[in-house]
Amino acid sequence: MNADLTYPPESGAFDEVHFERPSVWNSQIFSWVKFEDTQFQDWYGSFRGAPLGHLALSPQTGLAIIPTEDGTYLIDVSSRKLIRFYGVEYQIQSVILSPDGSTFVLSSYRELYRMSDTFDLIKIITQSNMDLAKLLRVNGNGIEFEFEEIGDWIRKQGTIDTLTWTIK
Repeated sequence: MNADLTYPPESGAFDEVHFERPSVWNSQIFSWVKFEDTQFQDWYGSFRGAPLGHLALSPQTGLAIIPTEDGTYLIDVSSRKLIRFYGVEYQIQSVILSPDGSTFVLSSYRELYRMSDTFDLIKIITQSNMDLAKLLRVNGNGIEFEFEEIGDWIRKQGTIDTLTWTIK
């Protein structure tokens, strides 16, 4: 199973699935992702909104999450179905797969979230007044992130402990 941000395919060369949530705020830009499912079949997905430069894929669950400027799409790669759409009100800026591969962790400008088993976003409580939060990498059972502390305007780093869902 694989997923990569790419350009639109040559028309008719691959199966294409278009994902979107109609809104009065729809942009005219699309993100394109080339998927390879568990049967090694390639297909392309288009997602309304400019790409944010990354996505996350869980081979364990068969789900992929694609953040765009118009919202964030959670899809099932094998069935090619939209599972959930998270609108612009969340302002998701970065996504990463948890160390155990079972769920996704997301960041907006000022919040950190983990995805529940029912695909709801659960806030991860922080003691900092964050701005420009960005998930960086998995390190053991932690996920490292950086942010600016509002008021100090100093770039800081933290780690999400994915066993307890707390900040170190």
